[in-house]
Amino acid sequence: MMSLFFRKRCRYCLNSLGARPRVARIREKIKEHRRLAALIAMIVVLAIAGTLGGVYARNRQLEAAHTQALEACEDSSEKLTAAEEGLQQEIQSDGTRVALKVSSDQVADGTTVDALKDATRYDMPAVASCVASLSTDMLDSNAKKNRDVFRCLVGIKAKT
Repeated sequence: MMSLFFRKRCRYCLNSLGARPRVARIREKIKEHRRLAALIAMIVVLAIAGTLGGVYARNRQLEAAHTQALEACEDSSEKLTAAEEGLQQEIQSDGTRVALKVSSDQVADGTTVDALKDATRYDMPAVASCVASLSTDMLDSNAKKNRDVFRCLVGIKAKT
């Protein structure tokens, strides 16, 4: 009589013998779903960690490239400033001043005097700025400009 009561009341849990095989199956499914949920949660956590790690590594790479570009720009700026100071000292020296006072018709080879005068008349372009707030591309561009002007100044200095 009691089995009939339970059968009517809980038809999902009881079979004809009164055992509860469906409850065991339901519990097993719940365990499987918990394992699946834990697996999905681990996959999501790993995906988020991988994404954050990739973003961090990329930022470090960009920061290193910016630092390298800044150092190259500052180095080229320092070299350019030193070359300009050296050229100014050469131009201001006594020997150059005397040579500049000589006219081309006073010597046998006037082209040398003209070349010296042309070499000492130059318009020094401004040194390209190397500020840390500039982008990496701008720093690279400014470093290239400074190197090009430096090569030009070295060529002028070689002529004098």
